[in-house]
Amino acid sequence: MTCPAGCKCYNDRTWNTNAVDCSGLGVEEIPRRIPMDATEVYLDGNVLRELQNHVFIGRKNMRVLYVNGSGIESIQNRTFNGLNNLQILHLEDNRIRELKGFEFERLSHLRELYLQNNLIGFIGKPSTSRNCN
Repeated sequence: MTCPAGCKCYNDRTWNTNAVDCSGLGVEEIPRRIPMDATEVYLDGNVLRELQNHVFIGRKNMRVLYVNGSGIESIQNRTFNGLNNLQILHLEDNRIRELKGFEFERLSHLRELYLQNNLIGFIGKPSTSRNCN
């Protein structure tokens, strides 16, 4: 497992748990080289503002993601696409103002979602109808 610059990476003996800690780096973007086999990712205390579409694509083993206190104001609809095994998502202490309703789509294994201490004033409901022409 190659660790992104400035981050710390850990794994257990069986390589079942692979943690990547990129907390407190003050970065404005998610590090691009987060290993594909990462199971836990810590991005707390950065300056991210927006979580872009597909930023975590390919990290199908990720089970836990921490992005607390990182100044996040918005989350794109496809930010978490591909995180099929994500079970726990921490987004506390950010500046999220609204959720449009599609941000957590396809996270079928998500069991814990933490959004406290944000500025959420609107939560949309995803439409289930589709236009067929």
